[in-house]
Amino acid sequence: GTHATPSWLVNYIVWQLVDWIENIPEDERIIMEPACGHAPFLTAGARLLSFLYKGSEKNRHDYLKSHLVGMEKDIFAHEIARLSLTLADIPNRDGWNIINGDIYSDDRLKKLAEQATILLCNPPFEDFSKDKKLEYDGIETGNKAAEMLAKTLPYMKPNSVFGVILPQGFLHKKKLASLRRYVLDHFEIRTICTLPDNVFTKARYPSTLLLGRKKQSKKNVSYIRVSNSGCDLFAESYQASTEIVAKQELYETENCNFRVPELKEIWEYCKTCDCLSDVANVGQGLVFKGKNLPANSVTLSSEPFQGSVRGFCSYSQNLKITELPNEFYLNLSSDVIRRPQWGTAKGKQQVLLNYSRVSSGPWRLKAWIDKKGHPVTSNFIVMRPIKSSIWTLKTLWALANSPFANAFAYCNSMERNNMAGMIRSMPVPSVLQDLSRLEKLVEGYFILYQKAKQFTLGEDAKNKENKKNCLLKIDAEILRLYDLPPRLEKKLLDFFAGHKRKGVDFDFDRYYPENFDSYIPLRMFISKEFQNSTVENVKKWVDKTRSKEIAKAWDNATNAFGDDR
Repeated sequence: GTHATPSWLVNYIVWQLVDWIENIPEDERIIMEPACGHAPFLTAGARLLSFLYKGSEKNRHDYLKSHLVGMEKDIFAHEIARLSLTLADIPNRDGWNIINGDIYSDDRLKKLAEQATILLCNPPFEDFSKDKKLEYDGIETGNKAAEMLAKTLPYMKPNSVFGVILPQGFLHKKKLASLRRYVLDHFEIRTICTLPDNVFTKARYPSTLLLGRKKQSKKNVSYIRVSNSGCDLFAESYQASTEIVAKQELYETENCNFRVPELKEIWEYCKTCDCLSDVANVGQGLVFKGKNLPANSVTLSSEPFQGSVRGFCSYSQNLKITELPNEFYLNLSSDVIRRPQWGTAKGKQQVLLNYSRVSSGPWRLKAWIDKKGHPVTSNFIVMRPIKSSIWTLKTLWALANSPFANAFAYCNSMERNNMAGMIRSMPVPSVLQDLSRLEKLVEGYFILYQKAKQFTLGEDAKNKENKKNCLLKIDAEILRLYDLPPRLEKKLLDFFAGHKRKGVDFDFDRYYPENFDSYIPLRMFISKEFQNSTVENVKKWVDKTRSKEIAKAWDNATNAFGDDR
């Protein structure tokens, strides 16, 4: 749970709170950093308090010593914290108030919070173990970062401010709903900023920044999302990947969910649609026991063993969406399975989805068709069409691989994994029309991959273009079924610009050319009629069929409107 905080992130949090801190009387500006480690926030806080200090230089060091307080249980980190503050305030001597202690073990954190007016912290992210819950008295939340908030925020004075780094689960987990409700009822929230898992050098945790002030004021919240690819830019210039302004009342829901998904307008538009769970059974594969296995028992192997069954336990990152993972041999005995879930069925045709995301970008899903119905481990999510549904394996495969499904999974999941519950809740088209066209397009796409094995290298390039065009038609047909307004369909597809599609063997990183601003549905954009009407194609046609009359008309138009027209 320990992860060093980069200096650019510390500076961003501290200086985002400057105006609020200035409103706190100078003598009451007491900065507290629980679980301070090497004291990055106290060091930045010392610079800020020095900048705002109105007293004499002679008294500044004493002022800082009495207005900065940290708490750290690790002896080495405790000494590093003292050294960091001393180096930041050369040539003054030590004397900093770094308390050696565990922030969860007694009421010292509560007492510090009663005196402090500025809380800055990057606490441990992990959950408490069962043993630790028993060791500590009065644990309310089960999570170390959330528990730090529970032990500080209720006891801080009015107009106190906080800037903390938290695991992203804080924004939405049901067990933390009451704590979020307290924050919403007693604090003005300024910023919620979600960060990717590549922020910390030695730990990969999706995190979030939460900035607020203890004041009952319902103002707009700046909701910022920083993507993996945009993290370097944010670190350099604090330019976010996306930023929206939301009303604080938006979060006043049953579970007080603090998330604002990207492309929210699209999901709102589709809220009357059926869910995937209405047309298919969806669940995660089996989980083997980790402990207490019978002696000499085998759970899975690349070689057959007594009682084993062929199934899938993993997949390669390069696996195409027209293929299937390599088979392994699984033990389906109840003696070795902790949770069977949806993974022990044999012979039930299904579409398989990856549980772990295949990229950190919006293309995070791959779907495969498993006609034989293999047993699968929890590395897979299975989808099986219900009998009363018109959806088939092929059409479900097209849906799960579509830009709509991938965008939904990306925008509505703050986890590294694709959760089965989230997949179940995905809107599906309210289909009254026939799905036979979609079925035929998928069949054609698989046929192209079968033919590719027979082609020579020279012919393969043309076949790749055919495969790309076929997949575009599949995506366009899925979007036609959703019947989004053209503006929202364009917004959805532009979301994938610059991101390489997974599970295909051809280049696919955007739907529309750069700087294409028209709201043209994909099915119309890829049609022959539209493509033949573009300036480039019209010019090619003119050059190819050039007659004296056409040449003269073309030259007259060029002279009248300029070469750029």
